[in-house]
Amino acid sequence: MTPNSKLPLTISTEAGATNPAVGRLVVYPQGLRILVALIWLLLGFGGAASLVIVPIVHLFTTWALPLAGVLGAYNTLKTHARISHVTGQCPACHGKLLLAGGRAIFPFQESCEHCARPLILTVTNG
Repeated sequence: MTPNSKLPLTISTEAGATNPAVGRLVVYPQGLRILVALIWLLLGFGGAASLVIVPIVHLFTTWALPLAGVLGAYNTLKTHARISHVTGQCPACHGKLLLAGGRAIFPFQESCEHCARPLILTVTNG
């Protein structure tokens, strides 16, 4: 599968109704993920170090910014691939969908933008 390819999906509801869908799969190489994680860490700890001299502000930035940097780095390293631009039709209300997507861990859960029903996205076999 190419790094930025279309992925056939199935949208289903809790009642079992299904419809086909298509999403864009973006795979991130390990080197890029490590570089972005290091940037998160640098911004978190660098920001905290630069604000340590500011009165009052340093009381929360010296722990909050490094924590945000560590969490951002962890999230970046865990995201091997993302699914985005999911298009299809809601099996419940038959409304046209354009879902934002997220980390490519299936089954993936989203909500219909028309009827707000929970939808389950899975990769179509074949």
